[in-house]
Amino acid sequence: MDEKISEGCRAPTRKGDKHCLQELRIVLLGHNWLEKSLTGNTILGRQMFDVSRDVKMCVRRQGVLNDDRRVIVINSPERWIQYSVQDPGLVKNNMSACLAMCLPGPHAFLMVIPISSHRGREWTVEGPLELLNDTVWRNTIVIFTRSESPPISMLRILIVGPNQVGKSLAGNTILGDEVFPAGVPTSQCTERQGDVHKKQVTVVDTPGWHGRYCSEDTPREVQQQITHSASLCAPIPHAVLVVVRSDETFTGTDRLKIEEHLSLLGVWSWTRTIVLFTWGDKLGVTPIEEHIEQWPALQWLVDKCGNRYHVFNNSSKDVDIQVRDLLAKIEETEVGNDTGHLLHSLMKLQERNRKLDQSSKKSTRLLKKARMDNDLLRQTFEDKEDIIKTAEEKDEQIEALKATIEKREIANKVQQLEAGWIQSWFSVGGVVLGAAVGALAGSSRMATGLSTRSAVGAAAGALLGSLLVQGARPQQRKTE
Repeated sequence: MDEKISEGCRAPTRKGDKHCLQELRIVLLGHNWLEKSLTGNTILGRQMFDVSRDVKMCVRRQGVLNDDRRVIVINSPERWIQYSVQDPGLVKNNMSACLAMCLPGPHAFLMVIPISSHRGREWTVEGPLELLNDTVWRNTIVIFTRSESPPISMLRILIVGPNQVGKSLAGNTILGDEVFPAGVPTSQCTERQGDVHKKQVTVVDTPGWHGRYCSEDTPREVQQQITHSASLCAPIPHAVLVVVRSDETFTGTDRLKIEEHLSLLGVWSWTRTIVLFTWGDKLGVTPIEEHIEQWPALQWLVDKCGNRYHVFNNSSKDVDIQVRDLLAKIEETEVGNDTGHLLHSLMKLQERNRKLDQSSKKSTRLLKKARMDNDLLRQTFEDKEDIIKTAEEKDEQIEALKATIEKREIANKVQQLEAGWIQSWFSVGGVVLGAAVGALAGSSRMATGLSTRSAVGAAAGALLGSLLVQGARPQQRKTE
């Protein structure tokens, strides 16, 4: 990496001008992707870097300046250089990736640092660059940036906190007048206004909640007053001042109390909260930062508020300067919220579009699958209908066949019965006929004195009677 940087610093120059390079290769370092992107766009003279989102890789952009010089700008990933880097190899890998994009090597590293009065931003140049070598340091230029925005002419400030921490006194200090009764518990939300440093400032004082020394929960009436207080700063407060005494301990119970009561305002409250320490004169020569670090719960609160805090020392003669600095921090908070809200909205929009695209693709797949399932179901239904129709036809054929068989069986039985009846009739008739003939022959031989004609009549009558009897029996059977 040293060789690449050295070669970049010895890049060729224009003929006859040893101070003007034909090509400039620059690597941007820093914590904030937005600030680095804006710096890169300023150098290139147009919007080349996307400021709507941060990226996790090095990005290369290039352009031509007015003097026809070619400029290459490499933007490094956001926060890849951090105060507590767990893996030093990460810095080396990312630096190698940046250098590979601007061979034979960069001419300069620009360390971009946004100007801010918030504690903790200076870490960008304190510890992390110790991981870089001396060659990088010799070719590094520090650039301080500050986002300019129109001044805010009106500020809305909401003051909250437990009992007896100096909320009303803080309101009087901000407005520069005794507008809130100090030393008396506040029973309901109170709104006061005033002109402070050429700004119209509205301050809303709220009833205090029960602190850790009170075993009872905060009354519901007080909770309702805190919830109602935000409406007095409509549409939304520029800042929520959480008042904490600087001469007292701060425990986990105090932290939980603040979390509980800030939740009454809504999730937006943390993005606009500033910790306001009162009784600053009680600290003596102890810096407020040292006091914060003594109490983990207090350090958590300050970090939760984005490192936004301020100290009021009413015994000092520079109270007016303290108020001016507080208003400046409130304006910075508002500007930061606007920028952060814009970036957050853009990122949410991109994420929503991505999810919508995925949902559309998924819906298309589901619709296609549903159509296939419907086609399969319709085909199955049609096949079942054919099967049912075929089964019904077979049932009808079977029933017809059964009827035919039954008719044939009945006809056969009738024929059999008729054949048996005729055979029986002839058999019986023959017997009767024989009997009649025998009777006729016998009667002719009788000497009883009957005439032959009478005997024949008797025999014929006997034969006819027998036939009538035999003919009546089959008819009786058929009837049965």
